Amino acid sequence: MSKKVNIIGAGFSGLTAAYYLQQQGFDVHVYEKAETVGGLIQKKQSDYGFYETAANGIMGQAHIIKFLDDLGVKYRPSSDKAKKRFILRERLTRWPLKFVETLKLIFKVIINFLILKKHKKINYSGLSVAKWAEQFLTIEAKKYLLEPGLKGIYAGSIDELSSQLIIQPLFKKKSSNYKSIIPLVSGHNSFHDILDQIKERLISLGVQINLQTANAEQIVEQSLAEKTPVILATSAKDALSLVEKLREQDQGLKNVFNFLKQIELVPIVSVTAFFKDLPSDQYIGFGGLFPQAEGLKPLGVLMNNVIFNRPHSYHSETWIFGGAFDSAVIQMTDAQFKEAIQAARRKIFQSDAEILDMKITRWDKALPHFTLKHENNLAQFKQHPLLKLHGNYLNVIGVSKIIVESQKLAHDLKEVSIQEILKNQ
Repeated sequence: MSKKVNIIGAGFSGLTAAYYLQQQGFDVHVYEKAETVGGLIQKKQSDYGFYETAANGIMGQAHIIKFLDDLGVKYRPSSDKAKKRFILRERLTRWPLKFVETLKLIFKVIINFLILKKHKKINYSGLSVAKWAEQFLTIEAKKYLLEPGLKGIYAGSIDELSSQLIIQPLFKKKSSNYKSIIPLVSGHNSFHDILDQIKERLISLGVQINLQTANAEQIVEQSLAEKTPVILATSAKDALSLVEKLREQDQGLKNVFNFLKQIELVPIVSVTAFFKDLPSDQYIGFGGLFPQAEGLKPLGVLMNNVIFNRPHSYHSETWIFGGAFDSAVIQMTDAQFKEAIQAARRKIFQSDAEILDMKITRWDKALPHFTLKHENNLAQFKQHPLLKLHGNYLNVIGVSKIIVESQKLAHDLKEVSIQEILKNQ
């Protein structure tokens, strides 16, 4: 196996994989079709300030802080106000369950988890999150805690989401590397600032980063012909397109194509709205999630300036729409998004404040839907010896988990390289 590795895609997956591969002694080349690194994570400028198109930060777990510190990346911690997170139940609240409902939940948790320890005995395979919740939680906790929480992360339907992929990992013992040192970290003005710094550090380490690459298909085909490992650190949609023309070369590539083809991707639209002032102080925090039962169009809202306490002239909020609940969201007009935000703000903030500006980012196929079908799809999937998939559709939603998968990918390629050297001696 060649000591050279080609990576297609310079989002967070591609950049972190590049770093760990370089640390393992590989000659790393990264190819990106866009003008800048970051993939979906971009920083843009409006007349009212910066806004972000996707993730605005990363969890400050020990292994993440070590990664940033090792690269000399400068970051900004989240503010104390960001610790306040809300869920809507008629009004925004820190805890949406009523007193009696809370007592019922505590009782059921004690019985199921501490006394019977059912979570250690249950068969998670083929079990939806909704079915799991029926056994372990109360109806109110399912509706006002679990459903909006998972909707905010996975944008999926708990009736279809896999408990094996989402719930079971929560009960596995985690190493101290996952200990949270800082709740959330970002760059000076945006999360993309961190990605820019990572890019510069990688270049200084000798990683070749090529932007505006238009011939990714040829690079992948040539890599396979030369027995050079190639990592597709792109969206599942783009990875499918790259593999489609190569699938007849061998059975392994055909299996990769079939795996990618079966992935259901749900749409997401983020709308950053600018206002003259913050809403009432009682609602100032990280943001809020909206259970389906509350009947609002958005999935939730983020208070951008509050989360990282950045200097700003205007208040900005990012409203998230779409997911498995709303596949037609891509067809909504700008005016409809504005109307939906105004209706939501009237209900949750009791505010009719004027929207000074809106910036809308639409992704028709944004996030993988971690359904029972996807659980089965993953169980049958095996990585190709040379062409490696790397992304959030491999059960690693969240940039913090991507780092762990990047480390594992680099380690596995190093092991294969060593074995081939020993075999040829």
